Amino acid sequence: MIRSAAQTKRSIRWWFTRINKKAFRGKLPVIPVKYGNTDKVVAYTNRYRTRSQEWFTIRLSKKIQFSRSLSLISLAHEMVHVENWRWGHNRKFEKRLVEVVKKAGLVRFL
Repeated sequence: MIRSAAQTKRSIRWWFTRINKKAFRGKLPVIPVKYGNTDKVVAYTNRYRTRSQEWFTIRLSKKIQFSRSLSLISLAHEMVHVENWRWGHNRKFEKRLVEVVKKAGLVRFL
């Protein structure tokens, strides 16, 4: 694991895999996760669909790349969206996010 506080493409991919295994039992598909410009938001998930397929991408703001805590909690948040796209930000979503943070061992980043 990279010791720098700044997250790299490689380290955020490592964390995605870890969170997926620990909190989602490996059920989320491999999803592109990138840092980039996000215009006024910290992170977002895009959902794409055709008649036979559905896939997602996660974008984290370059503005939070310096912070492991912000990056990882934002990543977990977006992963819950992937798991339960239709929930939006309701109580079920909030409860599931807390569960994911605990299962993935991310409480120390809060």
